[in-house]
Amino acid sequence: EMSLNVCGGIIPAFPLPKTKPFDFLSVFPAINEVARMQLSNCTELRAQVQVALEAQNSADAQAAIRDYLPALLAVLHAMENLDKATHTVVKTMSFTWSSPTTRRKDPFFTLYTLRYEAAMAMTALGYACASVAASFLDAVSSPAQYEEAAKQALPHIKEASSVFACIATEVLPLKESLPFERPPEVLPGMHAALSVLFRSTGQQIASKQASLKSMTPSLLAKLFTCAASLMKEADDGLKGLTNDYKDITPPLKSYTGGMHLFLTAVALRNAAVDAWNSQRHGEGLWMVRTAKGRVDQAVKEGIMSGASRTLAARVEEERSSLDRMLEQWEKDNKLVYFERVKEPEAPLDGKAVSAADCPTFALPPPSFELSLAP
Repeated sequence: EMSLNVCGGIIPAFPLPKTKPFDFLSVFPAINEVARMQLSNCTELRAQVQVALEAQNSADAQAAIRDYLPALLAVLHAMENLDKATHTVVKTMSFTWSSPTTRRKDPFFTLYTLRYEAAMAMTALGYACASVAASFLDAVSSPAQYEEAAKQALPHIKEASSVFACIATEVLPLKESLPFERPPEVLPGMHAALSVLFRSTGQQIASKQASLKSMTPSLLAKLFTCAASLMKEADDGLKGLTNDYKDITPPLKSYTGGMHLFLTAVALRNAAVDAWNSQRHGEGLWMVRTAKGRVDQAVKEGIMSGASRTLAARVEEERSSLDRMLEQWEKDNKLVYFERVKEPEAPLDGKAVSAADCPTFALPPPSFELSLAP
């Protein structure tokens, strides 16, 4: 079963998918010499992707997939515009990829179209971007280093989000029916959910930056409310896959299900501090109690199952902080303020920052014009 390493307590780093060799020339046995050279080059570029993925080297995978995509799209464009009158012989193609998010014991699936190949190559790019971003936060050993690491990580997080959004809207709405045996990565809804998940990740990185800069509790509450709302959207998106949802690996479902509750708790704690400092003691106490309940619920949802050391530490630190606040505030309210514990009239507002943006990912133009005529 997949392990989901949450680096820096914030960035989920998925294992990279793997693929098996494929020779584009084997699909077109009788074509012209120029096309043979172009397809041979495409095969070589794909082999470099395979090597980088096999080594689980995210930076190399990023570079190799960026080189491969324009060549793959050239072949895809030629196939989708193939003139039947040329009588080009096209053999059945089959691409074998593993899925890091399936719960199946055998993670390998065989896919039979170039569109699915493009979707899986781009999926690998999205996961690689997230892992490169994670490596920056993983290297942080003090709050002073966090600002620079966050600046380096954020462009890769935004790229991951935009790649998954592009797969969902531009690559995967296919005319052909879905394979019966399929990885979650061939579903547009899966990629839409992953895109929003990484938007939440970007918002969390910015929220932690604001926290380290000692921004006001009121602002922090808004930032974390937005991160929680995006994570809830990602969780709902995964659940919306209905029958396919049960095939998704439990660590990912536990992460999205628990993390939106945990982020809500962090938002409530900050809002509680703001209320308490503003002499609204009854509201503050209600929010601290509710926040503690959300953290306990997040743990029940499984946020700690297989959690990385940094995520486990983040959850435990929040839990301890809430326990201390609750004990002290209950005592102060009984002895000093005597306020009725009540829910605030208005729900928490969220505030999105640019770190949660999802820029448009432009598919690269085909790197050559391929004629498949004999």
